[in-house]
Amino acid sequence: LLACWAVLRFLQGGGFWLLGPAIAAFYGATASKGPGFFHAAMMVGVVTLVSLTPEHRRNARRWAPWAGGALVLGIVALWLVGLLPKWWHYAQTNWGEPRFIGHAYTLARVFWEFAWRAVIPLKLCSDHQIAETLVKPGDGWFGIADSGAMWAAAAMLGLTAFSLFLTWRKSTRIFGVCLFLFVATILFRVMYVIPEFMPEYRIYPGMPWFCLGAAVLLAALWNRLPGGGSPRWVAALILLPCIVLSARRSFVWHSLDTLCGDVLRQYPANARAIWELHDRDLHEGNWDSIIKRQQEMWPPVFKTFLETNEKLQPARELPTGHFALADVACKGRYAIALAHVRGPAAGMMEIQRLEMLMRQLRMTEESHRIHWGYFRAAAADVLEQAGAYEKALELLRTEATFGVTPADLERLEKKIAEKNN
Repeated sequence: LLACWAVLRFLQGGGFWLLGPAIAAFYGATASKGPGFFHAAMMVGVVTLVSLTPEHRRNARRWAPWAGGALVLGIVALWLVGLLPKWWHYAQTNWGEPRFIGHAYTLARVFWEFAWRAVIPLKLCSDHQIAETLVKPGDGWFGIADSGAMWAAAAMLGLTAFSLFLTWRKSTRIFGVCLFLFVATILFRVMYVIPEFMPEYRIYPGMPWFCLGAAVLLAALWNRLPGGGSPRWVAALILLPCIVLSARRSFVWHSLDTLCGDVLRQYPANARAIWELHDRDLHEGNWDSIIKRQQEMWPPVFKTFLETNEKLQPARELPTGHFALADVACKGRYAIALAHVRGPAAGMMEIQRLEMLMRQLRMTEESHRIHWGYFRAAAADVLEQAGAYEKALELLRTEATFGVTPADLERLEKKIAEKNN
């Protein structure tokens, strides 16, 4: 937003010094997150295009040959370093893939289910659990079972087109730009095929544009009302409930127990809440808490996950990969806790049970490297408690074992040396 403001002031004759803050803000957005560069480029580009005056366009024509040459050189450079062929190959291979299609449709649903939370602080959650739209091989873009996702995608594209229409009209241009950039911040994420569709920070880049557009719209409506007067009290009445709701939400973050409890209240099948609590207790050595939680809280979460997925089929499913990873991590921590409280034999029995389950589910090292990484880390911990330092060290040295530090390796090497002496 700061980069857009600086560029706008520069185009209005504010001086070349404004390019400094624009570049700094652009760099800050790029460094903050992977998609930050694309967010900044899209927003600055749109604001620049709609802010060009006839004089700017005449000046641009004089520089058109140089700009065209720079564009050609840029394309050639991207081709020579291999990025352009890589992007082209990515587009060709992924456009018709079931996972890419399902991701795009899920994102369209997510927009309508979550975008309004950018302004109204209701039903917020630190870890949303979102069902993915399923696309079978051969279904293509128009043969899927999730008709709701298709309507959501059509409505999102329609809203994008409407925002461009408003941007084209001079009288509604500012509101159109705000609406377009709000929608586009979610729409362009179609190119990022990731399993986490809606951590709430995904909304943040579009939030200032929504607020600015809402302010422009409300001001225009207020000016049309007879009688005039200041809209301060109306604005306060609109903002006050949001302030109260935000303050109420902040209390959820006072402890990990209340935060994870809120996650499970909204999403009873979200196993990562159990995982987070296990991790906290693992670092603090609260072994009894891990055992009790795994025995009492995990079975209902597991049952709810299976029942929910059965209801969602065949159109959608909860992220099974996330749940399987949480299952492995939680049972690994449970084994470590058992080894501390009931002895290494009890921990090793749980580790063997977990390994058997993973092999029954056909989790191979190639297809589930992260899962096996968590498993090996837990197994190494239990083996270390059992005095099998050599086997524990061997596991920790295996590639992709999760959370291994040089201190872990040094500790085991020292124990092996002491044992041999």
